[in-house]
Amino acid sequence: MSILITRFRQSVMFRVKEFWWRLNSIFPSRLRVMTINSLSQSKFKHEKLNWEDILKDPLLVLKCNELVFLCPEIIEIILHILQSFLIASRTYFAHHLLELPSKNLDEDKDREELRIALIQTQESCAIQILLEACLERPEIVEDQKLFARLQEVQKLICTHLHQVFISDPTLAKLIHFQGYDSSLLNLVVSKIPSMHICLDFIPELLAQPDIDKQIFSIQLCSYLCKQYSITKSLSIAKLCFNVSNTLLPILPSEKIQKFFIEVLPALVRMCEPFPPLYEDAISILIQLSQICLSRLAVRNPTFISPKYNLNDYNNGLIEQLDWNQAKKFFSSLPKNDRLASVIQESFGLLVSIESVNELIIRSY
Repeated sequence: MSILITRFRQSVMFRVKEFWWRLNSIFPSRLRVMTINSLSQSKFKHEKLNWEDILKDPLLVLKCNELVFLCPEIIEIILHILQSFLIASRTYFAHHLLELPSKNLDEDKDREELRIALIQTQESCAIQILLEACLERPEIVEDQKLFARLQEVQKLICTHLHQVFISDPTLAKLIHFQGYDSSLLNLVVSKIPSMHICLDFIPELLAQPDIDKQIFSIQLCSYLCKQYSITKSLSIAKLCFNVSNTLLPILPSEKIQKFFIEVLPALVRMCEPFPPLYEDAISILIQLSQICLSRLAVRNPTFISPKYNLNDYNNGLIEQLDWNQAKKFFSSLPKNDRLASVIQESFGLLVSIESVNELIIRSY
């Protein structure tokens, strides 16, 4: 640990990593256990782990001192050890079932299902811990050296996750149904090439009754659309807009705020690679603005409605919209309401995207 606490001199850490790999070719099993014991958190120091302990619970590999997750040279070793123990753990539990045969076929089936569930739980927990290690905490971002090291760690973890998702796509589906911090989506989608497989199950994730899962699925789709501007992405993006339009009139007031404050930036993001969605986004913004104004008027008797209204937008047809009137309307929305602020920001982004697209078309 003294090497870690010396603020990671790169030359020293590189030599440590090189030396470890050489030793790994001589006595790998013993070295891995020794490494985990030496890097474990102080509260575990009095309990020396052995091979079987880690085999039964591979997550012990990740119970390291937090400084480990800011050291790319060490995290590379940790990822190797973690993967080796996860693979060994599968074999261990499979052999364990064979050593204790079941009495009938039903019991055998139940035991096999429990074994698979245990393995998937271990592996998904390991991925969630690794994803959490990628979070950009303020104290790290403020320190340039630490932030640079965190970025190296993020690359190593994303490379590892790419290999995991390729080898077991069902694990990718499980992780995204569990969900994780949405601030990681941009990193995960851009750095893990196998993330395109998520397009296959986003409709199923979007169909979940949990509003948080719906929000997460739309946010995920927005980054995938930006990364993979293909026909399949466009069809999923249209589904996200349809779901948002469907939920708009039926969600209660408090849920409308929660849903659209998170979802509006994602819907706007989808319009950048797919300009045909632009009109749908404007339509949602106008309807949401009218709902927002009604809510403010009901809750606050002293509320003064904006000076500008969209009187010509009678039947919800985008062709009837006066754009100058729309700009005045959105700019006059109250600044002290969070949802109204998000609507204004989203409209501003849409206008800039449309302007850029027009310039590109004219250049041809």
